[in-house]
Amino acid sequence: MKKYTEFFLLILFLFYIIGCSDSSQDNSPVNINGTWSGEGKVNESTSTTIILTLIDSAGKITGTAHANIRFATVQPKDTTYLLTGTLVQHTLILYAKDSTHDATFFNGTVSSDSKSITGTVNMTAMKQELSCKMTFDKQ
Repeated sequence: MKKYTEFFLLILFLFYIIGCSDSSQDNSPVNINGTWSGEGKVNESTSTTIILTLIDSAGKITGTAHANIRFATVQPKDTTYLLTGTLVQHTLILYAKDSTHDATFFNGTVSSDSKSITGTVNMTAMKQELSCKMTFDKQ
């Protein structure tokens, strides 16, 4: 009888472990190749539209970002950044280089269906550090 009790408890324990495991993490591959667009608001007077063109080669990312930054009191500023970065599962990190600096440009997550990328954009324009949350949609 003791063997059956131990066996029964072992089975219950296994069901508990399986039931409590985190199956919400989707490790399916994502496709970020192509053109993406997004809009973000930095603050009450500054907003931006960004077009990304990305190429993924086994998790090593290259591409460009064209940012149109609109300030309330000055002309909009267009900036093009050369991008490099990494894609590990759903985490995308992009680094930007323009004529004046080299910095982290974007840190975010690609959706499981590869239709959107959400995260934080950081850039410099008009000698100001700008940061905003953005979602890019695949075009």
